[in-house]
Amino acid sequence: MGNPRKTQLGWLIALALFAFGALAPSTLNAQDQADAETTLAQDKAGWDALIDRAQQMIAAKSRDLKEIDTVRGELSEASSALQVEIDAINQSIARLQTSLESLGPRPENADEEAADVQARRKALNSQIGEYQVALLDLEAFRDRLSDAISETDALARNVLADRLVQLQPSPLNPINWAQATTSLQGSIASLTANFGQSFTAADRRELVYSQMLPAGVSLLIGLGILVFANLRFSAIVGFALSKSRENRFTLWVWLILNAVWLVLVLFGTTLLLVAMHLSGMFDGFSDELMSGFRQSVGTIVLFFWISINVFFPRVPQFRLLDLDQNAAQKGYRYFRLLGVAVAFSAFLTTVNQLGLMEPAVFSVSVLILTVPIGLLLHRLTRLFAPLFAAPGKDSEDQSEGGSGSDQMGPLTMRFIGRFVNLVALAAPLLALVGYSNAAAYLAEGTAFSLGLFGKAYVIYRLVLALAEKFSKFGGQAEPETPYANGLIPIGVGTAITAVALPLLALIWGAQRSDIRSAWIVLRDGVAFGDTRISLTDIVVFFVVFSVGYLLTRSLQAFARGTVLPRTQLDVGGQNALLAGIGYIGIFLAALLAFSSTGLDLSNLALVAGALSVGIGFGLQTIVSNFVSGIILLIERPIKQGDWIEVAGYSGYVTAINVRSTEIDTFDRATVIVPNQELIAGTVLNWTHSSMSGRVIVPVGVAYGTDPRKVESILLEIAKAHPMVLLKPEPNVLFMSFGDSSLNFEIRCFLRDVNFKLSATSDMNFEIARRFAEEDIEIPFVQRDVNLKNIGELRDLVGKSRDSDS
Repeated sequence: MGNPRKTQLGWLIALALFAFGALAPSTLNAQDQADAETTLAQDKAGWDALIDRAQQMIAAKSRDLKEIDTVRGELSEASSALQVEIDAINQSIARLQTSLESLGPRPENADEEAADVQARRKALNSQIGEYQVALLDLEAFRDRLSDAISETDALARNVLADRLVQLQPSPLNPINWAQATTSLQGSIASLTANFGQSFTAADRRELVYSQMLPAGVSLLIGLGILVFANLRFSAIVGFALSKSRENRFTLWVWLILNAVWLVLVLFGTTLLLVAMHLSGMFDGFSDELMSGFRQSVGTIVLFFWISINVFFPRVPQFRLLDLDQNAAQKGYRYFRLLGVAVAFSAFLTTVNQLGLMEPAVFSVSVLILTVPIGLLLHRLTRLFAPLFAAPGKDSEDQSEGGSGSDQMGPLTMRFIGRFVNLVALAAPLLALVGYSNAAAYLAEGTAFSLGLFGKAYVIYRLVLALAEKFSKFGGQAEPETPYANGLIPIGVGTAITAVALPLLALIWGAQRSDIRSAWIVLRDGVAFGDTRISLTDIVVFFVVFSVGYLLTRSLQAFARGTVLPRTQLDVGGQNALLAGIGYIGIFLAALLAFSSTGLDLSNLALVAGALSVGIGFGLQTIVSNFVSGIILLIERPIKQGDWIEVAGYSGYVTAINVRSTEIDTFDRATVIVPNQELIAGTVLNWTHSSMSGRVIVPVGVAYGTDPRKVESILLEIAKAHPMVLLKPEPNVLFMSFGDSSLNFEIRCFLRDVNFKLSATSDMNFEIARRFAEEDIEIPFVQRDVNLKNIGELRDLVGKSRDSDS
């Protein structure tokens, strides 16, 4: 099968030559096109052979999952390369169609068109026809590849299902135990004989003796490192962390020592494997068996590393789970034992799949290992159960943030706990009945999933701690609420989950080809008409938009803190300018993000035009409010800080948003007014053009008072107030003769209309004092009651008294 990149390069060269065909020599076009066709023919031959190979494997009903996985991966790569060729041809056809349209419509009379234009039109039509024929051929290959991939996936699923439901000899039969014992003794004897033969065989004796010294040195150093790392390193970590008093440096100490422990254990384990290899112990192992053995050793190292990080028995304050000392010690031991047990179980499964173990021996071995795995899983869930109480319990403590375990989702964790307990019971029962593959599948899958979850949780907590430290760089205070870190935990958790999901799929039976196929789909994208959207496009879109958004916010912060304070703009104008920068910046960021992904914005414009009809009817009010908000920011009839009266409310404008405007009333209540009412309705703006405004203070005096004297006193009071402007001068008007008073008004302009109420109150106090000094009476309403026939009423009262006596 040909190289897809080479093929794509050949097509790109051909496309470039077609685009500039009028300028390039015809022989060069023909040569490059011939090279591209040769490369494509080679690729098609390779794809055809691969499809035949897959069909032969499917027809033979192969039971080898490794072979099926290999063929499935090659089919996925071939499908990806084929899609590249199809996309290249579609692009070529689109470019040739554009060139053909640039020539204009064909005239009805061919003689009216120039000869060179006719030749060019004919050449373009011929090339388009050749590409369309090639496209149909490739689409047929794509259909065949798709069918082969589907049949291969079905075969892999059937093989896995048959393996899980395969009934093997039951461990309840004592004969199987005797056979397992005999097989184990034979394996030990064979291994010992193989090891001893290395020293007795004449052709190997000298080689083995020459390797004994490096093997012994590797063995001693490896054992020493492992013993030190597991017995003394925890104490060193605890001592170093206890001496690191500043919290900022404590995290770095923990990270460094944690990495050092992992490196030491891996180095010591590698030395042990080297010593065993030099001694000849692995001479009888195949490559598959060695790979399974190394994976089992890596499993033990992984579980040991997780146990130290999660339970940390020596330094409780750095324990990732909120457990007491006794529970932490138990969890530390249980998790390590679980790692050893599941590593042995996985190695035995590999040996059985290679056909190196009798079915009865495998059944007994699975039962021996499944029982302790189930018991350890049950013990671990009992240790974790108090951490994930019901949501109604201790809600106050959980709301305060607490440990990291409080934020892990009690409902989800309780569900996982029930599932683990179910597996701990079901796996040994299946092993007893004889479903050894299913028992091993459940026990190993659950244990490995628990290990993966522990690894992901450790990385999550460490990365989150680093992110928090960097976000608080500069001595800022610790967060007071569990949500003080914003979206950092969600982002870190999402990234770790995206990495962990493929590994989890592999644990539960997915093949590497499945993961590779999913990655190819994400990488190559999904076609929507003539547009293909891939994971790369999505990542580029979010990266470009995020950069543009951050630049916009940074420009707003710079303008707010540095540029705008040096200008003569008022607060409302500054806010309007900042809002405009935000709208334009976000719009440009979105436009650049769409352009960077290669999407055709003309198609997007068509979609937007179609949606605009629905928006016009369904979201008419929202769009109207949005447009009104833009008008408010540009025309500025109302700006932030203005005192306005609208819809029966009076207060100060605190914010002009996209859809509505916020007004803070004098009762300290916030009124949300749609922007449309501010544009289409009537609004009283006390501070629109200037801060000055008129105030009217009415007052009445009793009849008989000298009006001129009242006028003089009121003028003195108005002119004496510090907020009253002398130009225009304050006036005192004799308004009317009332029912019981002579009515006057003080009319004056204040420097700041915001002090209208306080100025009115001050003047009223002063009027009351001055009128009292000048003996000027402020009348109040008086009523006289006139009674008729008073004599008759007096006689009636007298008669009632006589009757009572």
